[in-house]
Amino acid sequence: MSEKATFLADSLAVIRGVRKSCQYNYHDGNGKTVQLEIWDTAGQERFGALTTSVYHKTRGFIVVHDISNDNSFNNVRRWLHDIDQHCDIPNPTRILVGNKCDLPEVMRVVAREDAVMFATKIGIQLFETSATENNNIEDV
Repeated sequence: MSEKATFLADSLAVIRGVRKSCQYNYHDGNGKTVQLEIWDTAGQERFGALTTSVYHKTRGFIVVHDISNDNSFNNVRRWLHDIDQHCDIPNPTRILVGNKCDLPEVMRVVAREDAVMFATKIGIQLFETSATENNNIEDV
């Protein structure tokens, strides 16, 4: 994908409580346009019907969990299952992100080793990030 992107929409558009944080069109250099949309449901169950409708033609997913919250990590399996059930694209790219790696170690609830073992077992990439300190965001 080309580094050049055309920003199409203001960030933070809210639709029924689900945040569509941005939409970009990238030109891949081969005359094709690739659309990138980022949706944030904050893992809330009440948005399940909307998120499944967004899954259908999606080619890639970034599933983010909070490393200081066991429930957040435990819900990763459900989100990945939902992707498998509702995405029409065979083998979409899936990435697992553990966020808040800037927190003191005593606040960490999800051991890095557990996240690595889980990601390795299901064959997806794992990143640890800090949105607060902008750590590893570009790597994802």
